[in-house]
Amino acid sequence: MNIETEIYALTSIEDDVIYLKYKDNIFVDLATIKLIEKQELELTNGKKFYHIVGMSDILGSMSDEGKKYSAQNKDGASLRYCDAVYTNSFIISLMLGIYLKIYKPIVPTKVFSNFEDAYNWVKVLKKTNNSAH
Repeated sequence: MNIETEIYALTSIEDDVIYLKYKDNIFVDLATIKLIEKQELELTNGKKFYHIVGMSDILGSMSDEGKKYSAQNKDGASLRYCDAVYTNSFIISLMLGIYLKIYKPIVPTKVFSNFEDAYNWVKVLKKTNNSAH
């Protein structure tokens, strides 16, 4: 199942892996983040999931309120095992590094330079989580 808006596209890659791809020239505010969370829950039938976020080949920004909420909202964080973010932009990568230092996300979060590396990290986490149960 896929969901697409002017700002992003959501795809369920596996039952418990959601891919969020942001589009170019966007502004993401708190209302958009809350809508994304709601739609992600629809895609996973309310179950906890692994999150891959694509930010390659785009320009855009997010409100400070949205950044803080994304990193620190306990309700949203309780629904995600991780955030695997990837970008092919050096500038966005630098900005994401600053974001991680300032907002200190609750869920494990890593930045990658491509989708494959982000997805591979998710697979490692899934394997670790599955063997722990």
